Amino acid sequence: MDAAIQSSTSSFNLSIQKVVDQLAQHSQTVALAFDFIPTGDFLQELNQVSVFAGAVVAPTDDAKNAMLGIPYQILNANGAKSEIAASWMAKQLRNQLKTSYGIGIVENRSKRMYWLALSDADEVNTVPLPFRRREIDDRKAIQKAFELLSIEVK
Repeated sequence: MDAAIQSSTSSFNLSIQKVVDQLAQHSQTVALAFDFIPTGDFLQELNQVSVFAGAVVAPTDDAKNAMLGIPYQILNANGAKSEIAASWMAKQLRNQLKTSYGIGIVENRSKRMYWLALSDADEVNTVPLPFRRREIDDRKAIQKAFELLSIEVK
């Protein structure tokens, strides 16, 4: 277990810890791109982990274009809260930070769902994650993205 987060395991989801351990074992890294500000202390905890290369919060089309280089025509044609936007976020951030994996998470409140995207050197996979409760659980979306990553770690 990564010593930096060993003491905070109770608040750091165990499924995320498992992926962190897998990445460390293979000397791989991950970066995350969100179109919302994640709630809680998740990023502070993750920031202490050696396999974490960084995170970007890009809630608007302008931010997605400026920070991640996503063309406006892609955003305009598909929507900033779309599966395509999540895919581009994951791929672009992975390329920019030169990480093994990139995760893009888009929150679409009007459709009551998240789009999760996972990028590696070869492909981008996406998964919808609907939510039914009124309150939106960002941490659940992040946890699910890391569960998908655990399947992909080579």
